[in-house]
Amino acid sequence: MIQNKQREILEAFYNETAGDHWTNNDGWLSGKPLWEWHGIRVNDEGYVWSIDLSENNLKGKIPASLFGLSKLKNLTLRENKLSGEIPPEIGQCRQMQNIDLSKICCTERSLKRFTRFSIWAV
Repeated sequence: MIQNKQREILEAFYNETAGDHWTNNDGWLSGKPLWEWHGIRVNDEGYVWSIDLSENNLKGKIPASLFGLSKLKNLTLRENKLSGEIPPEIGQCRQMQNIDLSKICCTERSLKRFTRFSIWAV
């Protein structure tokens, strides 16, 4: 059940950030286990805990649904073509520790709301 929900969230993220045009989308939208999807790391219980899709030609806005991944600790989306505000739903990720949004176009105002984890956005 957990795997299906995570898969749905990641598939929505893929579709909302032009995944067909990513530099590397190996494994995405396939029947492969999530740990075989490019940039995805899962813990021993199968929860997604890390996403690293830096320099991967992601476009659009960071979708709020991404933050339904409740065990997400690390999110690295640096050097992509993402824009807009960071969705307030990020607060659902109680275990979030690090976010790297450097060299993308999220507004500084949206970053200031989040003080309980490290954010790189230079």
